[in-house]
Amino acid sequence: MRAEKGLQLFVDALDNSQTGLSTTQKGLINSNAGLELVGTRLDNQNGLLNAAGLMQLQVDSVANGSGRIASQADMVANIGSLTQQGGELVAQGNLTLTGTTLDNRSGGLVGSTKALKIDVADIDNKAGELSSQIGVDIIGQTLDNSNGGKVLAGTAL
Repeated sequence: MRAEKGLQLFVDALDNSQTGLSTTQKGLINSNAGLELVGTRLDNQNGLLNAAGLMQLQVDSVANGSGRIASQADMVANIGSLTQQGGELVAQGNLTLTGTTLDNRSGGLVGSTKALKIDVADIDNKAGELSSQIGVDIIGQTLDNSNGGKVLAGTAL
C-alpha cells in the first residue's frame, strides 16, 4: 500500500506481515507524507510501515517482531502493548511512545534523532536499545535493562 499524500487508516485489525508468502516478500505500507493509523491490532512482523511526514499511531496491540515502523519526521505512538523483539520503532524527529507494555528484547530498537519520550508502565529492554541523539525521558513502573540492554542519550537522560 502506497500513498503520495497523507494516508489515514481506521481499522480493527491490520496484518502487514505477509505471512504465507515467500520470505523475500515483506509487507509494505508507505506514505510520502504523513500517516495516521487508528485500530485495535497491527501485525507488522517482518514488515515496513513508513511515513515521510508525521506518523500518528493509536493501536491497542502492535506485533513488530523484526519489523520496522519509521517516520522521517516526528512520531506520536499511543500503543497499549508493543511487542517488537528485533524490531524497530524509529523517528528522524521527536518520538513519543505511550502505553502499558513494551517488549523490546533481543535487539529491539526504540530510537529518535531528536527527543525520545517514553511513558510506558512495564518496559522489557533485555538486549534492546532505547536511544536518542538528544535526550531520553522515561516514565514507568518497571524497566528491565539486563542482558546488555541500553538506554542511550546524546545530551540528557
